[in-house]
Amino acid sequence: MRKVLLSVSLLLFLFCTACTGDMTIDESLVRTFISEANVIQGTVGEAMHTAWFDFTVNATRTAQAYGGQQPEDNAVFLVADITVTSTIDQDIPLYAADFMLLWSDGFDNALVAWTDTQFPQEYTLAAGETVRYDAVYQVPVDGLTVPIAEEDVLPSDSGGAVAYAIYFQEYFEDDTRGSQYCVTVSPEVAGTAE
Repeated sequence: MRKVLLSVSLLLFLFCTACTGDMTIDESLVRTFISEANVIQGTVGEAMHTAWFDFTVNATRTAQAYGGQQPEDNAVFLVADITVTSTIDQDIPLYAADFMLLWSDGFDNALVAWTDTQFPQEYTLAAGETVRYDAVYQVPVDGLTVPIAEEDVLPSDSGGAVAYAIYFQEYFEDDTRGSQYCVTVSPEVAGTAE
């Protein structure tokens, strides 16, 4: 099978316009990209079936600390407990950045792991293997209640609050894109841990 996964962060690097030292990215290009392809939406606890593996966002929560680290001022950690199970008969190279977090006015990759419970930056999912890790993201506290536009890929809850989504995009070796997967995480689902 000649399919390979590419990191979403590599794609975002390619969409970078007027890059500066801080990697400024034109978010309108990212939104356009997200809206162009097939988007399969799911919820916490629902298995998502990609071309190479199944993944489930088992649970989510917000936290003021994780593994002895604290987020920056005016931010919290959003922790997503994710299980990934290989569904093909060969090893799959994966990256922590393969599972992005999207919200109405931003996006982020999982933070670089500082505990063994987090997704490693790079890892190999063996044929038939199942792994379970936390993806830890830093999100602005005020982002928990920002309204979201109807035309966005991300659904909102009935109160119009932000719906976060754990996002994965299929990429193939021939440079074609497959399905996109958005698993909705709402502030009510996440809750706030002390």
